[in-house]
Amino acid sequence: MESKTICRLLILIVVSGIICCCQSFGNAIFEANCYVHQIKTDTLGIPIKAAKFDTLVNTLLGKFRTTDSSKSIDDYLSLVRVVNTIEFEDLEHKNENYDELSNLFFKKCLETTIKVTDAKISIGLGYYSKKYDIQIGGRKTRNNFYKIM
Repeated sequence: MESKTICRLLILIVVSGIICCCQSFGNAIFEANCYVHQIKTDTLGIPIKAAKFDTLVNTLLGKFRTTDSSKSIDDYLSLVRVVNTIEFEDLEHKNENYDELSNLFFKKCLETTIKVTDAKISIGLGYYSKKYDIQIGGRKTRNNFYKIM
């Protein structure tokens, strides 16, 4: 065989392999998207009554306004869920406490929250903490926001 023919054959094999890999990867993404879309939206979020949500907002405001380090991981996880709820449900301007907590989170708490939860940048323009199985921002999941009842 000529060297040109061998070279063309090798290029064809490599390109075919790349195409197969891309198709497999594309199929995996498609199947994952199908799975995500099969999840009923009524199963997303942690149910909470409106009064309890407001109490939680006020409690978190009290804790995160201060600069002391007496915040627990549960405080940070609750903060993520509350801020996600405010963002997902477009509540920022419906209550001054919601607006204040959301601003406080993004201006003063986001970086610390990412560090404390060991979150990494993820799909959907958010951060994901594998350790706590929670997403900061991004998409709605079963446990990253509250479903106000």
